[in-house]
Amino acid sequence: PPFNPGAVIYDITCVSRSFCVAVGYQRDQAGTALTLVARFDGRRWTDMPTPNWATGNGSDADELNSISCSSDRDCVAVGDYYHNSVDSSLAEDFNGNSWRIVPTPSPGRKTTVLNSVSCDFMSCMAVGYYDSSHVLIVQERNHRWLSVANRSPGRDGGSLDSVTCLKNGSCIAVGAAVVGHLNEPLVEELRHGAWTLVSVPKVTGQFLTKVSCSVTSACVALGESTQVSTKSGTVRILTLVEVSTAGRWHAL
Repeated sequence: PPFNPGAVIYDITCVSRSFCVAVGYQRDQAGTALTLVARFDGRRWTDMPTPNWATGNGSDADELNSISCSSDRDCVAVGDYYHNSVDSSLAEDFNGNSWRIVPTPSPGRKTTVLNSVSCDFMSCMAVGYYDSSHVLIVQERNHRWLSVANRSPGRDGGSLDSVTCLKNGSCIAVGAAVVGHLNEPLVEELRHGAWTLVSVPKVTGQFLTKVSCSVTSACVALGESTQVSTKSGTVRILTLVEVSTAGRWHAL
């Protein structure tokens, strides 16, 4: 692969055997983190040039956390960039020839991050957080990104780490609701144009990081569960799997 040593890949998507795209970041000789996009044509990986906000001084950083392609001529990747001590949201789109940066909302005073994106031929939905514990949902139509109203998961906030959207216009997003200094699983659903909170088993110390659905009533979400022994204080990190059948979520 055409990656520099220490390169990090966060996500990959394929629309065919001859068109896959991976995103993440890699560092240049000055140590600056720059967006990484690589394409697989069925035989080999090649680097795809992408624009960056980073100035190359070593303190700035750009990264892409997620990518979604509706065809080999229409892709969107999202992430964040760090400049002048502020972390802002980042989105780039691909038109079949080149990548370009598209302006995105960054409501956070210090931090705005887009963790995941899902697109169809009409629009894209991206999720993340701002200022540590505020859920962020943004939608793209005609290359313009706008913030979308959503339900707060609670007084302590939360974040969304993954989103998947279906052809009927519905979407499911998962992440973590913050309760005090701990996390609980968070699921939100877009139905009939509005985002709502979905009832899920809430266990302190758990959160969800990835979701995939065939329909909105049949989903699988993955995450982590932290267990602390009351006797020894030993901490165990376990895989968390939650599924939705007939619209009802339960842990496996």
